[in-house]
Amino acid sequence: MFARRNILVLFLLAVSAGGCGPPVDMTPPTDIASTNAVRRSIGIREVKPEWEYDGRSKWNEQKWGAPGGGLRKIATRDDETDKIVWEQDYYLSGKSFPDPEGGTLSETLTVRYDYRSSMVALAYSGEDPAAEKLIATLTLREPHSHFDRGKTNAETLAIAIEILKMWNQSLL
Repeated sequence: MFARRNILVLFLLAVSAGGCGPPVDMTPPTDIASTNAVRRSIGIREVKPEWEYDGRSKWNEQKWGAPGGGLRKIATRDDETDKIVWEQDYYLSGKSFPDPEGGTLSETLTVRYDYRSSMVALAYSGEDPAAEKLIATLTLREPHSHFDRGKTNAETLAIAIEILKMWNQSLL
C-alpha cells in the first residue's frame, strides 16, 4: 500500500504544481450544463457554479478549483472529438501525513470516471486504516494505474461514499 500511495502522491503533486502544463485557453467550456446532466446520471460530482475555471492545458485537460484555491476536478477531452475521455474529482479530508522525504501530504480521495469504459475507480492517499480497508475491498485494478474499482460502479461509489462520510463530506 505504501508504494501505491507514493505513486498517487507524486501524481497529485505534479498535477497541483502545474505538471499538466500551463493553461493555453481560459475560455470555459460551453457544454457544462449537458456534461453535468451526464455526471448526474452517473452519480459523480457536477461542476459547481461557484468553482473557478482554471483553464485548458495543451493536453486538453480542463481544471476547476474551489474559490481561493484547491483543485476540485480535471476533465480530459479527446483531441479530435472534444468529448470528455475521463475526469477526476478530488476530495481532501483536511488531514495530512508525512511523506517519505520529510514533507507533509494531504489525505486525498480521487474519484475517476472513464467515459470509454464507463467505469468509476478510486485512489486513496493517506494513512487511515479504515479508509485503506475500504479501498482494499475493491478487487479490480485499473490497468497501468493506481486506481481500484469494484465489479460495478455502484460498488465503487458506495466505498467512496463511506470514506467521504468519515470525512463529513458527500460525493455530490
